Amino acid sequence: MSHEYIDDVLHSEPEVMAFFREAQAKNLTLFMEFLKKAQARGDMRPMRPELILAVLDKLNEIARDEALIELYGDHVEFIREIQLFLFYGILPAQENKS
Repeated sequence: MSHEYIDDVLHSEPEVMAFFREAQAKNLTLFMEFLKKAQARGDMRPMRPELILAVLDKLNEIARDEALIELYGDHVEFIREIQLFLFYGILPAQENKS
């Protein structure tokens, strides 16, 4: 679904918008708990979950940047590269030693 479609649906009825905002707040709480548990298990580096959310928000902005999208022949490739950047940053890929 396009962003335009979602915006149209959300802004068409106040009840839909209220439901969306409530679900969004609930999901944010669940995601924060998920991050904290993953950090406690050692699955993630210890850092403030708020920073992770801020980075995800900025990456979401980047994912909608038309000029960047045009650099890629395939939107899926663009999103994949954003995900790789999120998880691995600019570090070189490790070579498979098998």
